[in-house]
Amino acid sequence: MPPKKRQSTGQVHLKTRRAKVMRACETPEQCDACAEQSHLRRAASRANETTVQREARVEESRLRIVQTRELLWQSNLKL
Repeated sequence: MPPKKRQSTGQVHLKTRRAKVMRACETPEQCDACAEQSHLRRAASRANETTVQREARVEESRLRIVQTRELLWQSNLKL
């Protein structure tokens, strides 16, 4: 069983708290609209990138996934 997450001992910024409350109060329609806007922003950003930029982004993502898998594998060995 994974360890429980610790509570933050520092202060939570007002904007962070406000954003968390706003997300919790969203209706499913608002949540879907926000997700759609985010999807469109990412698609527009990727449409403007060059082949070299895309390859760099994909390679960075691939390396991050490999590192995560290695960390998970190592942590499973320690258990």
